[in-house]
Amino acid sequence: MPSVIWRVAAALVLQAPPPQAPRVQAHQAQVPLAHTPYTGVKSVVTNVAKDAIQVKNMIMKTFATNIKYSPGQYVEGLKIVEVIGEGRYGICYLIADGKDLRILKQLKERIHHENPLNIHYEEEILKSLKHEEIPKFIRKIEDRHLTGYVLEYKQGITLESMIFNQRHVFTRGEIYFIGKRLISILIYLHEKGIVHRDIRVPNVLFNGNDIYLVDFGSARWIDNNKYKADIDFSYLGDFLIHLYYTSLINVSKEDKPWYEELALSSKNRL
Repeated sequence: MPSVIWRVAAALVLQAPPPQAPRVQAHQAQVPLAHTPYTGVKSVVTNVAKDAIQVKNMIMKTFATNIKYSPGQYVEGLKIVEVIGEGRYGICYLIADGKDLRILKQLKERIHHENPLNIHYEEEILKSLKHEEIPKFIRKIEDRHLTGYVLEYKQGITLESMIFNQRHVFTRGEIYFIGKRLISILIYLHEKGIVHRDIRVPNVLFNGNDIYLVDFGSARWIDNNKYKADIDFSYLGDFLIHLYYTSLINVSKEDKPWYEELALSSKNRL
């Protein structure tokens, strides 16, 4: 783990003001965009077009699945209420399981067949966890149409949606609050011998004073070789910096490291 990232995460905890839960409001924020250098290659238009076609085909293959369900359809007696999101490995639905709302995670068939251990790890790890801020594993579904599982529904909004849809600007107090809650969850996971490996804004939910960590598709048992607990703190450092960037109004045209671009105190930089 890069020492600078750990120092930032530690400073966020040790120098924290009184915890302040985020307020879901609409704010205008500017998040710096990545710069794509011009290479000066001849026939660049043709090359870009070819690259675009290759990228499109790759994306179509990656997201391919046998069936994508729509609201109102039924799967194994479960009613699809809403399509929540789609990623590389699966599609998440909000479903009605009798009177209860649940989450159905449908695994992409191609990805599942190429990496059959992925579902095994996620299922095994989720079954071992009992934490209020982590969705519970309900049951597995495996038939000729669908492979996936049903999870407890944690109501809330992802920090990704707060940033990009609501344009929420996170205050220092909110960032300290979220950071402390996530560190508490990570301590629990690491004591259980589990590393999450995917602490990002799409995988953290906020609801009032509650923070939830979701999506354990990349989680693994710690072996202190390939899978180490340290990686979670590297992700956490990047995650917290992402929240800091929501308050950046004047984006410099000159490439600068984050610790110069952000208005951090000397204690935050330790």
